[in-house]
Amino acid sequence: MTTIATVLFGYAAVLAVVSPRFLTSQWLTRSPRLALALWHSCAVSVLLASILATVACYADDGLLRGWLTGIDGSRGVPGIFAAAVAVLVPTVLIGRVTLTVWQVLARHRVERDRHLKLVCLLGRHDHRLGVAVIPADVPAAYCVPGSKQIVLTRGAMAILRDSELRAVLAHERAHLAGRHHLLVAWADALQKAFPRVPLFSAMQQSTAHLVELLADDQTLRRESAESLASAIAALGCARTPTAALAATGGSVLTRVERLLAPPAPLPVATRVGAAGAAMSLVVLPILPTLILAAGHMACPHLFG
Repeated sequence: MTTIATVLFGYAAVLAVVSPRFLTSQWLTRSPRLALALWHSCAVSVLLASILATVACYADDGLLRGWLTGIDGSRGVPGIFAAAVAVLVPTVLIGRVTLTVWQVLARHRVERDRHLKLVCLLGRHDHRLGVAVIPADVPAAYCVPGSKQIVLTRGAMAILRDSELRAVLAHERAHLAGRHHLLVAWADALQKAFPRVPLFSAMQQSTAHLVELLADDQTLRRESAESLASAIAALGCARTPTAALAATGGSVLTRVERLLAPPAPLPVATRVGAAGAAMSLVVLPILPTLILAAGHMACPHLFG
């Protein structure tokens, strides 16, 4: 195993285990968008490092030189085996992630279509609000991603004041406009593909909560914090379809407390530094691989 491969494998392992301890810090809830960027940058960084480490691991066996200059028969079975492994492992890793993402999105699509059919059968369209209202006494409000459909129950309309109703609708429209369901689906897919990796398990839970905080912040540009907080409290913990994003998603108590006692914004220096860290996390695993490739081309007698 090359030094670069060892570094990349070690980097991926440490980041996958240690990063959740730092990313669950309370200061990140002061900027949900930044927190989401850090979580997902860490995930991409771990995946990239794992894939590139495999390639670097077998580079000394002639794989990279074979790609650059052509493989001749003199390298024998070990070189061919190393090349096959170095291609197969990243392919399997990428394939597993791709397949799981497709399965998650397909399942959500089936559940979404099934639920929309029920809404069409049971509900009525409220032209004033631009939402579908279903005859259920349990108060609930949610959006169905991918359809731009917002659903309210009759029970929700009965208990929400006009200001609260506007806040709830603004919250759901923020979900739809931001396509937050894609972030949730990506985090869900990584957790299902690699269930024992601490980073992916923690990211799944944090993403579901952070998109709610992000929608809350966007709602406050138009509606009052008191209206949104009271609406969330009034709706309680209503159950919603799996493929939907609800106004009562995430940690309800934490959201209400944050709305009523908003934390101070992060300093500009902190935001810039964290944004730079998020971008660096994506680029960092690529640098050693570029160094290895440059070394093979410039000084093949040293790297071969």
